[in-house]
Amino acid sequence: MRKFFIFLFFVIFVFLMCSCPMDYERFWYCNNTTSDTLLISLAYGFPVAYPDTILPKNFNEAHLIIVNPKTKQTIEIKGVRDENFFSELPKDTLSVFILNRDTIKNYSWEDVRTNNKILLRIDLSFEDIKKLKFIIPYPPTEAMKDMKMWSPYDSVINRK
Repeated sequence: MRKFFIFLFFVIFVFLMCSCPMDYERFWYCNNTTSDTLLISLAYGFPVAYPDTILPKNFNEAHLIIVNPKTKQTIEIKGVRDENFFSELPKDTLSVFILNRDTIKNYSWEDVRTNNKILLRIDLSFEDIKKLKFIIPYPPTEAMKDMKMWSPYDSVINRK
């Protein structure tokens, strides 16, 4: 009986130590250097994805990641490794939407969506996110100058 429990313990221990591909987690970050509270949306897992660059219709604030002023917030990507994550997107590109929290409080989602009331949309490739060391900064940094974004880099920097 004792051998059985030792064997069972060993099997459970080995099973728990194995990493299941579906349990894989990747942590990205958003670095907010402004005095505003930001909301981040990653456009995946919805019917809308790049190259369609409008915010999803069926969406609410619960899908947004809150990034407080002057903080670096974790963005958890579960279930897939980065390379696979990007290859599963329609065009190997992820649209990241950055909004001001006050905008969401003051306007309906439909108004935000149809009138594109966002601070910034960045269309990131896997190479882009690696270049940023998995940190999405707002406002954009010099390292992002040649990355696809709307509004263009220069206009966002001049708006600061």
